[in-house]
Amino acid sequence: MSSKPLSRGGIFFLLLAAISANTESAFADIAGVVDAASPEVPSVVETPVPIATPEDPKVLALTGSLGVPLPLLFGVEYFENPKFQWFGEAGYFRYPILGGGSGIQAWGFQGGLRYHPFANWFMVTGTLGFRNLAYNVNTDISAFKIQGQALIGSGSVYIASAFIGVGLGGKFRLSSRSHFEFEVGYQLPFLYSGDLVLIGPDGSTAATNSDLISNGGPSATRIAGLALPQLALFRFVWEFR
Repeated sequence: MSSKPLSRGGIFFLLLAAISANTESAFADIAGVVDAASPEVPSVVETPVPIATPEDPKVLALTGSLGVPLPLLFGVEYFENPKFQWFGEAGYFRYPILGGGSGIQAWGFQGGLRYHPFANWFMVTGTLGFRNLAYNVNTDISAFKIQGQALIGSGSVYIASAFIGVGLGGKFRLSSRSHFEFEVGYQLPFLYSGDLVLIGPDGSTAATNSDLISNGGPSATRIAGLALPQLALFRFVWEFR
């Protein structure tokens, strides 16, 4: 059986197929060499960066509050973590009465811990502090008489107490750097003293604390030992972040 010679077209297609096969083999060899020479690059897992929240620990803050028994207090707070909040406060107040330097004067300082048992707005407060309340009458009031008897010319009363305070309150955020607090509780004195001196119209001592006690009256010391309300009607807190 005789074979027919290939046409020019057949020869062209055979050459094209051979070139294609050799090219694919060459590219495969090159790719293998490149893969073998390239070092393995470990995959990088990105760790998310935590976003700071208003309740992040280790925050220092300044405070100012309106309340009782000291109407105005300024202080600092330190947030150790979302549950523990240390604080220190001090205040001074004077209210003039009758003129001449007469009036009510109060000062004190306190510190302690505000504990958030549920790490939310609710807080329990424990306080250790000192308060001093004084009432001075320096204006001559001897012109005022009762049944012809002149009243005292001047006098002073003071009570001083070291106390333990307990209270309940809340904290509500105003912004990322500020919040306000309120608190209701009691101050329970454990060390206290008091004194009273009344000066008569002639300048002599009309009565003292001991005279009140001997006549069955309440002593200034007993008054100093009374529990007083501990109220923070509004406490503004500015945090340094």
